[in-house]
Amino acid sequence: KAEIFMNFWQPRGLEQMKEFYDRVEYVNKQFSSHNKGWKTDRGKVYIKFGPADTEEYRLASPRAMEGPTLIWHYYDFLSNSPYSIYRYKTFIFVDKFGVDAYTFGKNDNLWHNLQEFNN
Repeated sequence: KAEIFMNFWQPRGLEQMKEFYDRVEYVNKQFSSHNKGWKTDRGKVYIKFGPADTEEYRLASPRAMEGPTLIWHYYDFLSNSPYSIYRYKTFIFVDKFGVDAYTFGKNDNLWHNLQEFNN
């Protein structure tokens, strides 16, 4: 196990390893509810992309079937890469039950977010 661990992290550098584990620790403190933070939708996005460049919060509309909405915007998440391409990503999370357990929105939002996350 130790050899697999070192083979994975050695080319990436210790600084990236520290940043990864710092993000995991942060999401476990901030986004844990009925799941560990790293298992939540917000936690997975945060670990992969880091803190959002901007964040919007919208209250639930009386007509909407969903709860309060949190929108994270990333404007150039590859800026540290020498192969950086200007990219814009948006992730939409909904607190469906009002318990601060934000998950990807429903219908097209779910598909859109999953596609953005997997890319």
